[in-house]
Amino acid sequence: MALDLGLPPLLLWTITFQALCSHAGGTNNEVNLLDTSSISGDWGWLTYPSHGWDAINEMDEYFSPIHTYQVCNVMSPSQNNWLRTNWIQRDGARRIYIEFSKIDTIAADESFTGVDLGVRRLKLNTEVRGVGPLSKRGFYLAFQDIGACIAVVSVRVYYKRCAAMARNLAVFTDVVTGADSSSLVEVRGRCVDHAEERDTPKMYCSAEGRVAGAHREVRLQRRVRGARGLLRG
Repeated sequence: MALDLGLPPLLLWTITFQALCSHAGGTNNEVNLLDTSSISGDWGWLTYPSHGWDAINEMDEYFSPIHTYQVCNVMSPSQNNWLRTNWIQRDGARRIYIEFSKIDTIAADESFTGVDLGVRRLKLNTEVRGVGPLSKRGFYLAFQDIGACIAVVSVRVYYKRCAAMARNLAVFTDVVTGADSSSLVEVRGRCVDHAEERDTPKMYCSAEGRVAGAHREVRLQRRVRGARGLLRG
């Protein structure tokens, strides 16, 4: 059966669950568009059909609440269960990253219990996927289950940027990274106070949110108390 959630013809990114996992961490050049760890209570996402994904609230070993969505219909054939986020604003991002943590059961025919989830007896896996280019105002994110036994513990959607910085007497504002994994975005800077521009300060912002180097030689003539000095980047 096809998914019909009454969506307009906008972006709908789909992640299908079977039994795949990998791990990645975060850095300080990431800007969150969605972070379920900051949501108190149920996430309020849409599920289809009604007997698929369930919103579950548990307590961990420190008596802190855990909010998850779970599905485990492995004994029933032809599963097609959908879980969809609310609308997510793009916020100028041209490429986004989707980081989600999930718990899989060890045996495919055994569902986990609330106790297992609360004391973290089951292995927590984190996966990150990149999506781009983006051009619409925003998007939905959907998770499809086709026969797994799984709990989605957290979801984070973010984009990367190169943070504002000062280098070689030039100031560069922050900039959003490009649309694909090999993009280099040119960043134009300006001279600091009391510095004279000899050539336009330029740098590159890589897809990972790191400054990749100067576009050309940055030369600024600096006057301080009558003295002149030439700096080359």
